[in-house]
Amino acid sequence: MEFTVSPIQDQEKAQTFALMENCFSSSYRRIFFLHPETTLVAKSEDMVIGGMNMDVYTLRNGLKIGYLGWLYTDERYRGQGVASSLLENSLRFLKEKGCSDVIACVEGDNSSSFKELAHNGFSIMSLGEQLFRFGIGIGKVNRHASRFFDMGYFLWHLQLGTEKAEQDNDQSSLFTTILINTLLWIPCLKGWNLMHYLFPRLVEDASHDWVSAKSALLLFLIPALALSIRTFSMKLSAKIQNTKVQFLGWDTAWLLAVIFPFVTGFPFPVPGNIYIKGYHWCNSDMDGVLCKIARMEQIWLALFCLFFRNSIALRYCFNLLILDCLFYFYPFTGFNASRVKKRGMAAFVTPVVTTICVAILTLT
Repeated sequence: MEFTVSPIQDQEKAQTFALMENCFSSSYRRIFFLHPETTLVAKSEDMVIGGMNMDVYTLRNGLKIGYLGWLYTDERYRGQGVASSLLENSLRFLKEKGCSDVIACVEGDNSSSFKELAHNGFSIMSLGEQLFRFGIGIGKVNRHASRFFDMGYFLWHLQLGTEKAEQDNDQSSLFTTILINTLLWIPCLKGWNLMHYLFPRLVEDASHDWVSAKSALLLFLIPALALSIRTFSMKLSAKIQNTKVQFLGWDTAWLLAVIFPFVTGFPFPVPGNIYIKGYHWCNSDMDGVLCKIARMEQIWLALFCLFFRNSIALRYCFNLLILDCLFYFYPFTGFNASRVKKRGMAAFVTPVVTTICVAILTLT
């Protein structure tokens, strides 16, 4: 098939936007953007069959950033090199614009997108690397990428003219995730939140439980225990299925994780997740594996919740269970509910029933 890649023309905007709506879930439409001056489209016989919507901006430290916002291809033309050509042309386009860095935000299970990025020299950028490279400009980077609240989306980065080696930060990333979740659990235990001061009776039992409990250390370690069980159960499922995986901590969602404890007294767990290791796999082959990994975790976490009937510990464990079982939609797609939901509504019945049963057994 022959096609060409070129900057979008005014008369192609409507057709291009319609193609975006066909390629992405309706939940993403509120964050769609299409800047004509930085959008390339692939055309075959005067019909738009794919596109790359980009954004270009400059940080205070002088770095000029090219952001790969939306890459999409008409499903009838996938597998014919359209996406690869769009990406290669976009990198040349951004280099001509004077960009020093190119970034993209990709969901951790989106193999088709990150496979193309990895092939072109991109790698996942940790939060520490982002702070070192962008400094205070990290806020602007996140704003342009609409990623203050997304969960399970990773920032892929390419410094034009250089190459970065893939790093395995499995253990250190898990340790950091557990540590921060544990620190943010303390205000929930101590009653250091706005609701406590406005409506003290609502959290009176919780603070009393923390002060008087002989198992205060156990309460303090609840996030570490819950996240360890969650991670171990997923790795066990992957091992049973002979699948290599790695843990990746999330670099966003921490804003909600800070706000919730100090405002409501309830935690917002940011657990990171287990992902298929490497870039040479396809969703069509591995979605079933990911679903089984998610189900194993949901069952183990549900059993863990049963040990803490009517306890403040449930504030963390049950919140995490709800997120992993019910929140499958954007921006919560990094949780395991989305992996089960991809297998259809019939598969989604299991986590819903699991959550209801745990609620009945622990909250009544």
